[in-house]
Amino acid sequence: MVYGTNANASTSGHALIFSAEKTEASRNITTTMTLSLNTLKPHSFQPPHKHNSAAITLVVNGDPAYSMVADAKCAWSPWATLVTPPAAKHSHHNDGDTRAEFLIVQDGGFYYHARTMGFEFF
Repeated sequence: MVYGTNANASTSGHALIFSAEKTEASRNITTTMTLSLNTLKPHSFQPPHKHNSAAITLVVNGDPAYSMVADAKCAWSPWATLVTPPAAKHSHHNDGDTRAEFLIVQDGGFYYHARTMGFEFF
């Protein structure tokens, strides 16, 4: 089902968002934390965006793939971890021939609850 629709300019890609029964409506795993398995099709990218939450990204699969954080190119390797600071402009890119997969945990629950997530595309 995650792969059944196409990402477009108004989405940030394909993601499986984890939640608990009590936090399902807010799309969070706990009241303060967001957890998702994001993917990028081969030869695609997630448009540049920002949000107020910090993001810790664990690369599961994706070679050659990379992230741009501000003006820095951060190459991916299996099981590498990337920290994206709050409000930093960033994007993810998959130049490979297979689907890239990356697990992202954020302190987004706090921001969603306070309605201050600040998500926007550039």
